[in-house]
Amino acid sequence: MLRFLWFLLSGVLAGVLGGMGMGGGTALIPLASLFFSPNADALRTANLVSFIPMAIVAVTMHAKNGLIEKKGLFKVIFACAGSSFFGAVFSLGIDGEYLKKGFGAFLIALAFFQFFFSQKVYKDENDVGKSLKDDK
Repeated sequence: MLRFLWFLLSGVLAGVLGGMGMGGGTALIPLASLFFSPNADALRTANLVSFIPMAIVAVTMHAKNGLIEKKGLFKVIFACAGSSFFGAVFSLGIDGEYLKKGFGAFLIALAFFQFFFSQKVYKDENDVGKSLKDDK
């Protein structure tokens, strides 16, 4: 029963972060590796499969609220899709322990830069997407 609750809590936390556009895998991968310790391949697969319904719900909600900036969207989608193919192929040849440590280092670096170097993007709450509009 306790294991089920940990799975549920991990899923809820990943869903909330994914819904906010912060990446559900950012929570799901560390929680799953700490509490459930599946192998790296199973962990990556679970993260990718769980991303699909999270993305559908999040994109639908953000689109309803007019929060999707369409200009430049397809450039980002194509860049992400193309590079994810190479990332997936590359990751197949890397030991799971190295991937876990690399992901941990990535999260530490991301937290460091977010904490020390992030800037306020919006001047007020009504200025949604300003950074994308200004970057022509």
